Formats: sequence, structure tokens, C-alpha cells
Amino acid sequence: MSGSQGQDEGQRVARLRALLALEADRIVHDLEARKGFMMGVWARLRSREPFLETLFTRWRTVAVADLALLTEEQLVAMDAFHAALDDLRLYLRFTEDMPITLSERYDTRIVAIRRRGQAAIAAMGGVPAHPERPPALTLDDVPDPPPPPDLPPMG
Repeated sequence: MSGSQGQDEGQRVARLRALLALEADRIVHDLEARKGFMMGVWARLRSREPFLETLFTRWRTVAVADLALLTEEQLVAMDAFHAALDDLRLYLRFTEDMPITLSERYDTRIVAIRRRGQAAIAAMGGVPAHPERPPALTLDDVPDPPPPPDLPPMG
């Protein structure tokens, strides 16, 4: 392998690590910053979509050849982080819990996600500098559900 090929691969590994660290940081941040919004949507509309969209990760789309560029420590840290995300995703996909119970269970899972996210980010070498994030959404950003259709009189 020539010097430039080795340098290209080193840059590729650095970019992959930066991407994974940025994504882990974004997910943890968004899960915390959007909690009120997502809980409000759940309470009002029983929609899981904001939760599931916030949990989106490119981890499952990264090629095995690219993952092979990471160290075992980095892979284990990222896998642990994504296992915690999968636990929350599965719960959110199927829960029928009322908003207060959902909030309590969400908070418990966020503790593990934050801890594992910090370990994954550290294993990737930290989060590169990036612009400030936009402010979190509020319930004012959610439209009211449509009124039920008028029903004909019974009888």
C-alpha cells in the first residue's frame, strides 16, 4: 500500500469515527431536548412517529467493510449504545402506556442511553466541533387533531 493510500484510509477512518460520534451526540441531545414535545404529541395524538424519527440512526446502514476499520473497543462501545437505543425503540413502538408512565420509563432508559452514548463518543475520539443546534420544538408546533366527523343522530 502506498503512502497516499494509507493516508486516504486513515482519513476515511477519521471521518467514520467523526460521523458516528456526531450521530450519537445528536441522538442523545435530541432525545433530551425533544422530550416535552414528543410526550405532548403522545398525549394528544398517540403518535409514535416523533420518538421513532428521533431514534433514527445510520448505524445499521454502515457497511461491514467500514465497520472493520474500527477497533474492537470502538465497536463494542457503539454496539452497547445502539442496543440501548433499540431497547427504547422497541418499547416505544409497542407501548400503550399513559403519558406519565411513558415519561417515567423514558427517563429511566435515557440514563442508560446517555451513559452509553458518552462512552461511544469517547471511544470515537470525541465530537468534532459543529454549529449550534436549533431550539427544541414545543407543543405550539403541533397542530391540533382534526375534530371527529359529525355522526348522524341515532334512532
